[in-house]
Amino acid sequence: MDFTKVTSDNISGLLTPILDLIRQAHYIAVDTEFSGHGPSAAKHMDQRYQDLSKVIQTHTLLSFGLTVVTKQQNSSGWQFFNIEFLTRNQHSFRLDPSNIKFLAENGLDFTQIFRRGIPFSSGSTGKEQDTDELRKLWHGILKIIKERQIPLVVHNGLLDIMYLYESFFASLPETLSTLVADLVEMFPAGIYDTKHLATDVVGEQKSFLAYLYCKYQRQSLDSSSWCVGPSLSPITPSSTESIDKTTRSLDDAAETSSMKRRKRMKKYDSNKKTKSGICGLYALRGWCKRGKECELSHDLQLILDRDLGTSAHKEEQPLTIPQRPLPQTATADESSTERHDHSAHFDAYMTAFVFCHFLSTISLEDLALHINKLNLMRIDVPLRLVPSHYAKPSTEWTRIRSHLWPPSSSL
Repeated sequence: MDFTKVTSDNISGLLTPILDLIRQAHYIAVDTEFSGHGPSAAKHMDQRYQDLSKVIQTHTLLSFGLTVVTKQQNSSGWQFFNIEFLTRNQHSFRLDPSNIKFLAENGLDFTQIFRRGIPFSSGSTGKEQDTDELRKLWHGILKIIKERQIPLVVHNGLLDIMYLYESFFASLPETLSTLVADLVEMFPAGIYDTKHLATDVVGEQKSFLAYLYCKYQRQSLDSSSWCVGPSLSPITPSSTESIDKTTRSLDDAAETSSMKRRKRMKKYDSNKKTKSGICGLYALRGWCKRGKECELSHDLQLILDRDLGTSAHKEEQPLTIPQRPLPQTATADESSTERHDHSAHFDAYMTAFVFCHFLSTISLEDLALHINKLNLMRIDVPLRLVPSHYAKPSTEWTRIRSHLWPPSSSL
């Protein structure tokens, strides 16, 4: 899959072309890779936020992917432009061994990150830093999406959003309610979470990103769908999620999602070899603690064959899409076809693909009911990003906002 890799070598020449591309977007999707994801999620949301904030402020963003989604001319299809940014925090940070092992096993090149990552300073800087090019980029993105009313798309995206906030805007606010107030202003066209849409709207029993992507790609191919994109076959991508959340359908009140999850976990015990040789835990949630060392299969096409009772991937024909490259204003290695099973640019692309599928299968009226609802693992209700009379935006965001949108045009 073609994508543009942005590093410290070429970012200066790519800032303007990237922002020009975003001005043409109908949606933008993001995904991040980071050095730590925190302890088991607390059920009380305020406590969970405190726990996550501590992890994010002591760990770091390693890379992020950005997919720009535009409508194809004279077509009902979509066009995707995929960009990956390698990032290098200038502050000290911690590394979670399990996170780093997982990322290394799935192709994240730490040598590239530490040699060519784009330098940034996380947290509050006290003033705008002209030398921090990633802050310039994200401030520019916020200006454009406010002007053009472009929604943001994530998958299980609370951690992604918190890492982006801490890395390129300011230190995370002390309370969740303050962060929500900031996000409502930062993303005025709203945020869609494809994991929330998959579980709470569509009712998917398995909602980890790679599974949804492969499943919907099959459906797109089988139905000669409008949604065209680069073919990635054979494909066995890993999910970005270390723990998956399975929710009940909207009309099922008999069992809680946690009760159902425990039953499925027992049923798909990965220590028991299935007749198909498929890893049960990976098939259920897209993650297995054994990783590459697991002797059972993590092949999503085999898993889909079993789940759907088909083998459609054997007849798949590659899809192609005209990729308009960014202008040649940077170093020669800015465009790449390199691909790993787990990477920020690929996960951002899969998120965008899944969302475009939902655009064709969920009515706009129903979608409007689920904007600004972020999936919460192990909690049956989403986090709602709505204005509140009881929470004001943070001081730091208010300062940034006045810089981005002078008083005459501020919210």
